[in-house]
Amino acid sequence: MPQTTIRYSIAPNGNVQEIVEGVKGHSCDTITAPIEKALGDVLTHTHTPDFYSKLPTAQEEYIEYLEDHDWI
Repeated sequence: MPQTTIRYSIAPNGNVQEIVEGVKGHSCDTITAPIEKALGDVLTHTHTPDFYSKLPTAQEEYIEYLEDHDWI
């Protein structure tokens, strides 16, 4: 499972840039919503190509889970 990273850059004028890495689909909006609410008004959203990526099916997720765990 890829690591999720959220990076913040704060400009001298107080504007905050938020970059989410390691998340596909609309999950990034769910993850960052509480933080964005606490920070205040969101001026713009720019989504990365990962936002538009096809999410894995339940079967693909299960296979990945099995591959990630030792069975010995």
